[in-house]
Amino acid sequence: MGEKYGKSSVQMGINWVLSHKEVMTALIGPSKIEHLEENLGSCGWRIDEEDLNVLQKLFEDEEKLLKKANVQLVKEIISTPVTDSGRAFSDLIYAIETAIIMSLADENELVAVFKEIYKMKDDLSSEKLEKYRKVLSELITLD
Repeated sequence: MGEKYGKSSVQMGINWVLSHKEVMTALIGPSKIEHLEENLGSCGWRIDEEDLNVLQKLFEDEEKLLKKANVQLVKEIISTPVTDSGRAFSDLIYAIETAIIMSLADENELVAVFKEIYKMKDDLSSEKLEKYRKVLSELITLD
């Protein structure tokens, strides 16, 4: 789409952000003059409504795919017995965070399990992590 407008992906992205009525400014933070110059190329023109709709549909489709992938990963984590305590620790934390963000379980219950798992960070036990994996598999609802 950038070719259609003669703009870079950075310029398209900044212009897309600025096309939202609720957005007053885009915080871009260039670290080089070249970046600032490129960023300025996102001003003084507009992405037409039809293209904004195409982008919106693309983002919605991507969001659905991402959600599906995250649910699948959480499902794998909470259904696979613990064999590597170091990996299981980070996987269970990821599953909890993702389940909270996606409202897959009661947040308070998940936070309580998180606190218990996090206490173990310096002394990981596969048996205890397996116990919490089973707890999570009961708490987290996957459709």
